[in-house]
Amino acid sequence: MKRTLLLAALVGAIVTTRPALAAIDELFSPTDDLQVVWITHIEAAKKTVHIAAYGVSNGAIAAALEAAAKRGVEVCILEDRQKAQEKEDLHGALAAAGCRIIIKRSEDKLHDKMGDFDAGEATTAAIVGSYNLSENGEKIDNSIVVFDGEPGPVAKVEDAWRGMFRRETGRDYTAAAVAAPPSVTGPTTAPSSPAKPQAAPAPGDVWVDLTTGIYHRARSPYYGKTANGKYMNEQAALNAGYRPARGE
Repeated sequence: MKRTLLLAALVGAIVTTRPALAAIDELFSPTDDLQVVWITHIEAAKKTVHIAAYGVSNGAIAAALEAAAKRGVEVCILEDRQKAQEKEDLHGALAAAGCRIIIKRSEDKLHDKMGDFDAGEATTAAIVGSYNLSENGEKIDNSIVVFDGEPGPVAKVEDAWRGMFRRETGRDYTAAAVAAPPSVTGPTTAPSSPAKPQAAPAPGDVWVDLTTGIYHRARSPYYGKTANGKYMNEQAALNAGYRPARGE
């Protein structure tokens, strides 16, 4: 009898002291609020937020990222080059708030939509799935898988992100590498106000978007319109390492 009671006590102690199981959840739009899931994880981050996404045009998510950067969280976002040329993309405002924006060198589309938060910490978490960080992402069919407190899956997401960071910056990931000035990546800061285009470009001049490193010819809707750019002779732009926008 005493032995039975002792075993029962030991089992009870094990059950009561075992940590709660970590959560893995599958969520779907439009029935689940995926925007809130992203914002909740960004707001909970204490050290790092690492994201790879086609772009960030969701105002609420962008505001959460800006707030995270301002409270000292390392926010680093890998973004598609083509998306960065679109006026609704918010990478400029994010950069101005202290987020590090790395724009993909290649014009091949970046289809990853993933983020990890506090990788390697007790609060570690990750989100992967088809959900774009855009205003209409919640209105169409999308899905995500959320890993809360699952170090194995989060480490895989972080490893994939670090591989992309290395490919696009030429540096292994470290906090110092994130803080270092980019090479051919996006800006560490954005202008406080949109740059005013020159009043009279010379005939044949192209408009160089200094954020993306892509230039646009006069027939482009982006000609003279992006926030951080300048007019240049096309050959001079090529010599400086800028490249024409696809399809122009």
